[in-house]
Amino acid sequence: MIQQKISDKVLTIGPDYRCPSGGIAQLLNTYSLSFNPFNFISTVRIPLNKDVAALYKIKMLIAGLFRMIWLCCFSRIRIVHIHTASGFTFYRESLFVMLAYIFRKKTVLHIHSGSLEEFYQVHPRFISFIFHRVDRIVTIAKVWEAFLKKKGFDNVITIGNPISLPANSSFHKSNGLKILFLGKLCDNKGIYDILQMLHDYRVLLPDNIRLIVGGNGEVDKFLSVIHELNLENIVDFKGWIVGEEKSRLLSEVDIYLQPSYNEALGIAILEAMSYRIPVIASHVGGIPEIVHNGKNGILIAPGNKKQLYQAIMQLADNPEERMRLGNNGYEVSKSYYPNHIEKQIEKLYISLLS
Repeated sequence: MIQQKISDKVLTIGPDYRCPSGGIAQLLNTYSLSFNPFNFISTVRIPLNKDVAALYKIKMLIAGLFRMIWLCCFSRIRIVHIHTASGFTFYRESLFVMLAYIFRKKTVLHIHSGSLEEFYQVHPRFISFIFHRVDRIVTIAKVWEAFLKKKGFDNVITIGNPISLPANSSFHKSNGLKILFLGKLCDNKGIYDILQMLHDYRVLLPDNIRLIVGGNGEVDKFLSVIHELNLENIVDFKGWIVGEEKSRLLSEVDIYLQPSYNEALGIAILEAMSYRIPVIASHVGGIPEIVHNGKNGILIAPGNKKQLYQAIMQLADNPEERMRLGNNGYEVSKSYYPNHIEKQIEKLYISLLS
């Protein structure tokens, strides 16, 4: 837990953590447990699997900006910690950056983007303008810190994403080969590559294989592809998974898949590791910083369905190898437990308050 005398002075801004239907919101849900009090302004609130009218989003954004003005004027807030990503999210959160700059608050801009380099190349002037108006830029993987320092920013540090402690101390693997994917249903996450691989190599894969999918996003498209590829008897779609159901699945599955095309770090990967699950993931973004090929998982090229199939087969009939990789991954995941990340966050805040 971060000291209360520090928490009192920190204002956190980002997607509503009380409605964690996305990666950053889920992360902030974990962060909220480390602060007492947790001073927070929500930039957007999107209920799970529901569309929100643009007018509602605009009203919420305006309300958040006015609340920040009030807090900057009449509260003890000295640090504004803003969580953002790329695209529209960055532009939206930039409004809060400018308010913090105007009110002379110490500002932390926390970047959770797996496409930071591409985004910067397209909008270098605006991003540089914003980056030069914050006191610290926090990246979640060393690869992004190195990229920004190469661009001339010297106010960058890396702090990994915290993950919740595994809920179960016992692990029960059932019969069959269960593989798991958690995340947004979209091309970037590689979920359609997984489905296509299951279709292309179906006769060569173990008869008892089953893919369990938990996520939101392009649900209708995802279900349509399952039907088109005739994978209904192999794929089990659970929707957005949280709480006890998520813990139960993580304690039962044999392999975790994350064949993303870009990825900032991968909270779901770390969560899988904390349950001693071997990981098959793409060699992109910050993933190689936590998945070490042959040690705690297998790295593949994004979009390479043959490598994905080969990696699954390498582990399918080798429970000893799955156990070895899973145990090694568990050791890596412990560095991302809340108590480790809290110390780094607190150290950052102390440096800004001194």
